[in-house]
Amino acid sequence: MAGDDQLPAAIGRGDILSADDQDGAWSVHKFGGTSMGGPEAIWEVADIIAHELRVTGGEGRIAAVVSAMSGVTNSLCELCGLAQRGAEWEAALETIKARHFECIAGNLNHFPEYEQEFEKDAKKISCCLDSVRMVGVCPQPFYDVIMGYGELWSARILCGALKCIGVRAMVVDGRRIIYLEEGSDRVDWERSGMKMAEVEEETTGFEVVIITGFVASEASGAPTTLKRNGSDLSFSGDPRSVGNAEMLESLSYSEAAEMAWFGAKVLHPKTMAPCIGRDIPIVLRNTFNRACEGTLITSLPTPPGSPCRHQLSAKAVSVMKGICLVNVEGCGLIGVTGLASRLFGAVGEAGVNVIMITQASSEHSVCFAIRTCDREKCVVAIEHAFYREMCLYHDFGVTTTTGLAILAMVGDGMVRSIGILGRAATALASARVNICAIAQGSSERNITLVVAEDDAEAGVAALHESGCCGNGKAS
Repeated sequence: MAGDDQLPAAIGRGDILSADDQDGAWSVHKFGGTSMGGPEAIWEVADIIAHELRVTGGEGRIAAVVSAMSGVTNSLCELCGLAQRGAEWEAALETIKARHFECIAGNLNHFPEYEQEFEKDAKKISCCLDSVRMVGVCPQPFYDVIMGYGELWSARILCGALKCIGVRAMVVDGRRIIYLEEGSDRVDWERSGMKMAEVEEETTGFEVVIITGFVASEASGAPTTLKRNGSDLSFSGDPRSVGNAEMLESLSYSEAAEMAWFGAKVLHPKTMAPCIGRDIPIVLRNTFNRACEGTLITSLPTPPGSPCRHQLSAKAVSVMKGICLVNVEGCGLIGVTGLASRLFGAVGEAGVNVIMITQASSEHSVCFAIRTCDREKCVVAIEHAFYREMCLYHDFGVTTTTGLAILAMVGDGMVRSIGILGRAATALASARVNICAIAQGSSERNITLVVAEDDAEAGVAALHESGCCGNGKAS
């Protein structure tokens, strides 16, 4: 894994913004918070985009999706918290303003309307926060509006920076394009595609279109957000805890999705869906190390001719902390038809997401993993759904274990490879890391191991050192 948000996902060429684009293919770049972290970083991003234009010789166009400057979304969230507690928030808003104005210092002639636009935005935020302070609660619509300003500000600054170096650029508010399904946080792709086609007509004559990330519109048109923390992947493990972690040259869509789901960051599985549908390659690269070629994600497990194509090991290990194991057991479970449906139906209705499941063939117990923060409502839901069984069978009960983490070994190279699990278990045992639970999907691309959270880093290091993941060679 690389540092959070240091790898903008350059989603390779394909007409991904509109199927009817007449100006050639688009190249879409995503720059995260660290890439947009300050004046030097933003000018570096502008130079990257300008270089891409020079390389392509004007063929096709670029869309740059940007996050807020690092820390700004947190600062906006803190504003809401201050107002909700009845505290003074004005000084905090001025600090946010000063940080953004630092990025345009000395170049105000290229940002003629920026100061005026920021003041208008600040007034809107102030009106919302005054209301929040008055009632002591921050309604979700207010929160979503306030949280979305960071992306808008960084997009405007990048647009000005590009204009400084002679690039024709414009900003598009993502809320004009991305719409969610009614009552859902899923993107309504059909409606969003139509909205993009409408907006695209306005982009004629511009070389670069800068789109705000994170923000969207509800089906009603009300502003909302795509929520926080997508899920770092481009290394075989976290370099901060694994000394011999390797940068991955390539991943398949399946491998990337598995890694992202189990705790890797920068690329969220949902962001890959439209690319998978049209077989558009994705490249993860480091804004601050442009010489590095990064990680290529395609439909192929590994490009033909790669020395790692037939490796008999996992490609990487992802870590997901803050895990709780829930164990439902008792004689009342044996031979009960529809048990799984009742159990996971109740858990799902409580809004709890199940991360992994294991069940013994005796049917005496079912064990599954959830986020620790969901523990209480999960237990309540199960006890309510199985109240009758708990009264009839005294051994029927629900127990939980917290303080756990998931180690997810991921890789197409594990498919039909004998001995991977045995080697992994031996490596963990040698490092004195106990396996609390284990699951493997039928695709054989993922082996999920639950261990104590305190042992997670030691476990990842042991798997690398044993050759169970990475280059497949013990070091």
